[in-house]
Amino acid sequence: MAEAENTDDRLRLLIERVERLEEEKRGISDDIKDVYSEAKSVGYPLTDVQESYGPAAFAAGPKRNGAQGGD
Repeated sequence: MAEAENTDDRLRLLIERVERLEEEKRGISDDIKDVYSEAKSVGYPLTDVQESYGPAAFAAGPKRNGAQGGD
């Protein structure tokens, strides 16, 4: 009987963790939308902002005059 209670408690804890993470994900998504809105309001094209982050963007190096790569 105690084993079933432990299993139930563990399942409840896992569900609570997922719920907290989903809430955090919604908050982060809202923050990202705010940043895009801010970038747009100061005149940056959203495509430039979206293409300028993430591991691939950093590995490619900074963009110069709309082109990647050498001089």
